[in-house]
Amino acid sequence: MGVHVKNDVPLKSRNYFHTRIFHSLQTNTKAFTRADQTTELEEYRRMPQTIKADLRYRIQSYDISLHGSRAVVRVALSQLDTNRPTFQLYHLYPLHSIEADHQPVTFTRNGDLVTVRLPKRASTLTFSYEIVDTALIPYTNGRIVLLADRAWYPKRRASHMYRTYEYRVAGTRAWDGAFTDQFVPNETYTFTLNVDGDVLFCNVPKRGKGYQGKAQAVTLIKGQGHQLVDQGYEITYPADWPHMAERAPTVIRQMEKTFRHVQQIASTAVSSLPNKIVFSSFGLSSFLANDHLVYNTDDLYGIDQYIMEQNFYEKILRLSVPPKGSRIMYNEWISLATRWLMQKQGLLVIDWSSKSEWFESQPSSVKKQIEAIYQAFQPLDVDQKQQCLRIWYANMDDGWTWDRILEMMQEVNGIGGRH
Repeated sequence: MGVHVKNDVPLKSRNYFHTRIFHSLQTNTKAFTRADQTTELEEYRRMPQTIKADLRYRIQSYDISLHGSRAVVRVALSQLDTNRPTFQLYHLYPLHSIEADHQPVTFTRNGDLVTVRLPKRASTLTFSYEIVDTALIPYTNGRIVLLADRAWYPKRRASHMYRTYEYRVAGTRAWDGAFTDQFVPNETYTFTLNVDGDVLFCNVPKRGKGYQGKAQAVTLIKGQGHQLVDQGYEITYPADWPHMAERAPTVIRQMEKTFRHVQQIASTAVSSLPNKIVFSSFGLSSFLANDHLVYNTDDLYGIDQYIMEQNFYEKILRLSVPPKGSRIMYNEWISLATRWLMQKQGLLVIDWSSKSEWFESQPSSVKKQIEAIYQAFQPLDVDQKQQCLRIWYANMDDGWTWDRILEMMQEVNGIGGRH
């Protein structure tokens, strides 16, 4: 979750903001505060969430040139069936020009969506724009973190980079949000990148002085940090995390084990953990693509201590299992699946009674149904819990009811001979 507001006053922010890139990397000369981040998110809250977008085209490849703050991105199209193609590009980046086959064309901007006005068919579009310092993507002294879930280059999308939604808690309005590329679309493109300065991490393979290869999306990090290779994994981590060479094997084993357990109860967005992993203590969002994982602990602890915490198991679930059904039902599934993962690890401190943060916004009748499900779930053995979670996720859609979930749990309990 991102930011919650009651009576339009922000209460907390968690996973999504660059409060710190790596410990030794000062992210912003203007020392952005949480208020700056909230102000930027308020802009998204005011943006119309439903916008007419035309995606009747296909992208074949990207050629990205990034020198200083100047970005020039050439997009090669494999198919074009519209003269008004829509792209997603971060609205705070000044867009100087767009060329179609080297000829200037006009465009319109609506939030993060750019509509290009083509007078005739074209095979390439070239975007020239500026990478500027903002609360969501700080950039200072040549140091920047351009994550694959951000619209830092033009993407084929029909939505803004960030979406918001409102709900009510105890009769009071609240709101939350998430990056729309939290689960990166599965299509891949050929990327070529030419970047000046010292690059700490790029998920696209190094080729000569640049980077070239196929990927769903690109993460590019320029700044300070450390890297190591362990068990075939290329790990990038904060400069202030000590003894990672000794800690990495434990962390990797635990992540692999947890991911395999998740696959026992749900279809995951990727088939296995990617071999490129970026860890951070604070500030970065977390997401999982086919070729790299960005994992933010949002904590002071080194990752080896963090893997014993409840947040670790919940985050692995949220990174790997796409939402299904209603928001409340998915979140209660996550809540119980987190506790099952902890039980599988033999962790003793498990609070079986606490619900998801969406629980309090539900009507009292729904709360009673959810309470009954938690009471039915807790006494099941670990294999029965696994079966219940697998059936629940597989069937979760808008027609899947709390009564049906409770009935299913009672059936599983009966099959196991436990009453």
